[in-house]
Amino acid sequence: MKKYSLVTLILILSLTMISGLASAHYLWLETIDNYHNSNKTIFKAYWGHFKNDITNLNTTKLKAYLQRSDGIRKELNLTDKKTYLSGKTKLHPGGNHQIYVIRPVSIYKKSLYQFTAKSIIHTTSKEKVSTKNKAVGLPLEIIPQTKIHELNAGDDFTIEVRYKGRVMPNTKISVITKSNPTEPVQLKTNQSGKATFTLEKNDDYLIVAKHTVNTHGKWHGKDYNQISHINTLYLSNIN
Repeated sequence: MKKYSLVTLILILSLTMISGLASAHYLWLETIDNYHNSNKTIFKAYWGHFKNDITNLNTTKLKAYLQRSDGIRKELNLTDKKTYLSGKTKLHPGGNHQIYVIRPVSIYKKSLYQFTAKSIIHTTSKEKVSTKNKAVGLPLEIIPQTKIHELNAGDDFTIEVRYKGRVMPNTKISVITKSNPTEPVQLKTNQSGKATFTLEKNDDYLIVAKHTVNTHGKWHGKDYNQISHINTLYLSNIN
């Protein structure tokens, strides 16, 4: 039997932990900015490792939707760009628009996974409009409690997490920056389902919420013993 020194064992364990973190896949939705003074926008949907090693696994099966500031909802077309999917849409003048994507359910190691992602865009208007962020109806959903279009580096940002419409206390939250994706900030929501963190630097941020339900069932003939919901919210060009 091969013998290892204590230092070698610690190094192996450390590399294993880092590898596990780096191998996490996410679905996320990038927009040029969270603030627009035009009536249209372009967005990109990614599936892979945030910043590095982006892949196009099953990206063509994503469904994309827009919920306009006036409450109208419509499905959006996506174009396959090999490493991401691209889309464009017109925006209603004034208020917050929410673009979101849904990845088909998949099973991995007895877990049923549902990945969803969204980004919020605020458009200008001469008229006074509501800037409140409403849920779009995803199973697990991050809902900003802070005005998206007024964010700057150094500001506090508060979110609320809901699962099937109910606020979710003690939900795990990861805050990942594009400049340093391997060292996310780890948080948990409070009893009101809310969590607050500081946007410490000029960067793009990916906020990840995860909720797992222990339940047994079958999906396309495959057994599972839990369902994991992962929702992401993307903040672009915080400066």
